[in-house]
Amino acid sequence: MSCGNPQSDVKDPGAETPERRTKPKNKICLKCKTEAPVIQVRHALYCRNCFIFTTSGKFLKWFLATFKTTDIYPAFYIGVSGGPSSRYLLHVLQTQLTPRKGKGNFIRPGAAEKLVVIYVNHANVVPGAQNLRKDIENMIKGYPNAEIIEVDVDSAWKDSQSSISAQLSGLPGQPPSGTTSSSTADLFDSTLATSSLESHLSLLTHHLILREARKHADGLVGKDKELPLFLATSATRVTIKLLSSMSRGRGWSLGSGEVQPESSQFGMRIYQPLLNTSSKEIAYFNKYVVPDDSKPVVNRTFSTFAPPKSSIDRLTEELVVSLERGFPSTVSTVAKTGNKISFAGEAKEGERLCTLCGWPARAKANDWKNGIAITKLDDKVESTESDQPSLADILCYGCYTNLTDSRARSEVNYALPGWTNEYAESQKLTEESMHKDTIKELLRGLKDIKVINNDPLIKKAAISGLSSKNELAVIIFEKSAFNESNFNQFDHLIDNHVMIQQNDIYHVLTSSSTPTPNDQKVTVIYPATQKHLDKHSKSEVSLFRETPEVFNTIVKPYIDGLPLKETKWISSLVSGEAENETYYYKGNSFVIAADYKWDKQDLNTLYLQVVVKDLSLKCLRDLRSSHILLLKSMREEVGNVLKTNWDLDLSQVKLAVHYQPTYYVFHVHVVSVNYTSFPGLNVGQAHLLDDIIEMLSFSGDIFEKMTLTYHLSKLHALYKLLKPDTASVNTHDDSGKLQN
Repeated sequence: MSCGNPQSDVKDPGAETPERRTKPKNKICLKCKTEAPVIQVRHALYCRNCFIFTTSGKFLKWFLATFKTTDIYPAFYIGVSGGPSSRYLLHVLQTQLTPRKGKGNFIRPGAAEKLVVIYVNHANVVPGAQNLRKDIENMIKGYPNAEIIEVDVDSAWKDSQSSISAQLSGLPGQPPSGTTSSSTADLFDSTLATSSLESHLSLLTHHLILREARKHADGLVGKDKELPLFLATSATRVTIKLLSSMSRGRGWSLGSGEVQPESSQFGMRIYQPLLNTSSKEIAYFNKYVVPDDSKPVVNRTFSTFAPPKSSIDRLTEELVVSLERGFPSTVSTVAKTGNKISFAGEAKEGERLCTLCGWPARAKANDWKNGIAITKLDDKVESTESDQPSLADILCYGCYTNLTDSRARSEVNYALPGWTNEYAESQKLTEESMHKDTIKELLRGLKDIKVINNDPLIKKAAISGLSSKNELAVIIFEKSAFNESNFNQFDHLIDNHVMIQQNDIYHVLTSSSTPTPNDQKVTVIYPATQKHLDKHSKSEVSLFRETPEVFNTIVKPYIDGLPLKETKWISSLVSGEAENETYYYKGNSFVIAADYKWDKQDLNTLYLQVVVKDLSLKCLRDLRSSHILLLKSMREEVGNVLKTNWDLDLSQVKLAVHYQPTYYVFHVHVVSVNYTSFPGLNVGQAHLLDDIIEMLSFSGDIFEKMTLTYHLSKLHALYKLLKPDTASVNTHDDSGKLQN
C-alpha cells in the first residue's frame, strides 16, 4: 500500500507486480547428477543423500575452520528451545564430541568432553506454552556425556534485590521486596504490545542462557576463561531479527554481535553457526535424518496463530517468507549482509553499554526517541529538568522503548532483572577509566597555554588551553595544606635550604621537603566554557548596588535565560546519584555533600555544600518567610553531620549564601572558621545563614524589596549587562569552541 491516503482510489503500482517464480532448468541433482531432486535450495536442486551430505558438510566446514583439531574443551554449551533449529544444531554438534577416523589412520579426538544443554522454560509466561524438558531429554538420550540445565524465566529476578542499589535507586521501579512472580507478571503485563512482550522474552532468554552457561563454566575452568556457547539462529531467523531489530531501534548495536557469527558477552564466546543455513534446509534435514522419537517440537509463542500485524516480528516474518518464496536468495543475501555489519560507535574498549541487554547503547535514549518519534501535538508536554536520574541514561534506545510501551504506561513500575546492577557497576568502571584516559590525553596535547590567574597569597594559579579538538580547558593548581603528621619527621622536612634573608632573630629560608606527598591539587575543567574561563581568570572587580528594579529588569531575565545544561550537574547532585560525590546527608528537600575544593582530610579547610532539590528556588532573592523552616532544617542537619562525622559543632563553621552565586540553584556554603584564606566569605558576596533567617522573620519578603550590594568580576556576564559600555572580547561558546 502507498504511504498516501489509504482510502484513495489510486492504486499502488507495486501492488500489481506479479510474484517472481524461478524454475530450475535441469531436473536432476546438482551434485551427483544422477538422482531425482527432492528439494530446491535457492536455485539448486538436490537429491536426498546429496542434500544431507551438503548440509552437514556446511556445518563441518565451519567447525573445522573455527576450532583447532587439537583443542579439547571441558564443555560445549548450547542454548536449546526444542524447535527445529536447535534440534538440527544438537545433531550436528554432537558429531564433534566423539572420536572418529579421519584421513589415513588419524583419529580426530572429540572437541569437547561434554555437551551442556541449557533450556529456558517459557510455560509460566506464554499462554499455552508447554515445558519441553522431557522432549529435550529424548533428543539427547543417545548422546554421550550430555546434561541438561533447565531454568525458568522467573529466575531472572532471583537476584532482583541486589539490582536495586545505588546505581539504580531513584529510578521508577518496584521495591526490592517484590517477589519474582510479581516481577514476571508486571513485565509481561497483557496491556503491553505483543512486540514488547516478544522482545522482553527474547532478551530474558538470551541472558538466562548466558548466565547459566557462565555459572557452570566457572566451576569447570574458573572465571577468567571463555568457553564456547552455541546458539541455533538460522539464516531465516537472523534475517527477521536484523530487520525487526532496526525497526525497534536496535540498529546502533547490530554490529556488536547480535547478528554476527561470533562474539563475546558475559565471559562466554558465542557462536551462531547456522547463519548461512535457512529454516527450509533445517526443516528438511530434520525430516530426513532425525529419528521419529526425537523430532523437534514447536512451542507456542506470543504470536502463534496471530495475524501478521500482531507484532513487528510476526509482520517481518511474513515479509521475509513471502519474499523468499518468490526470490529464493533473499534470506541468504540479507543474512550475509548482516554478518558484515560492524559497530560504528565509540572505541570498543570505551563504548557505552546498556545495563539491561548488555549491548552498545547510544547516550540519551530519551532525547533520541523524542527526536524521531511521531507524536500528537496535544500529547506533547513541555520538557522539564527532572531531579531524578532517567531510565534513558542507563538503557539503549531499543530497551527504553520496550520498557516504556506507549500503549500501556509512561514509566516503568516493575523491578528490573537482577543482572542490571552488575552491568551498571561495570559501566561505571568503564566510564571512569574513559575519563582518566581522556584527561591524560588532554594534558599531553594541550596547546595555546595561557596563565589566567596567579595569586601568591593563597598559593593558587590557573591556566587555560585548547585540546587537539580545539575545545577549551581550564586547569587550576593549588598548593595542598600541610599535613601535621609530617612534622613528626622534622629532619626530613628540610633536606636542603637556602638562606635568603636574616634580620635579628628572623631567618627566612627557601626549602624543599622530601618526600612531598600531595604537594599540589590540580583541578581540570574540560570541556570548559567562557563562564569557567571568566570565573578563574584574574580581572578587575567592581561594586554594584542592585535595586529591586534592576533585579527585575536585568538580573532576573539573565538568570531565567541561562541554559538548563548549566545546572545539569546539579540535577545529578541533588538526585543523590552523582558518581564521584561524597554525600553526608540525603533528604527529601536537600542534600549535603563535600565541595570538590576540599581534600576531605584537613578539617581546617572543611568545605561542604547544602543544595536544595527544588530547582525553582534559585538565589537569595527568591527566599520568603515560607522558607524559614527549610533554612532551619538545613542548619540543623549540618550540625548533625558535623557531630556524627568529625565531632564538631556549628560554632566551628560558617554557613553562608553567596549573591551573586556561581550557579543558580539555592545552596548554602559550610566552611570551617579556621579557613581564613577562603575567598568566598568576603563582604560583598557572602550572607550568613543565621542573619538571613533573622531578616526573614522580621519581614517575609525583605529580599524581594531590599537593595543588595555585591562585587562582580569584569569578566562576569552580568557585569556586561549592568555596564553595557564595556568592550567586547574573544569568548568561548557553551561547547568550549573559540568564538570571535
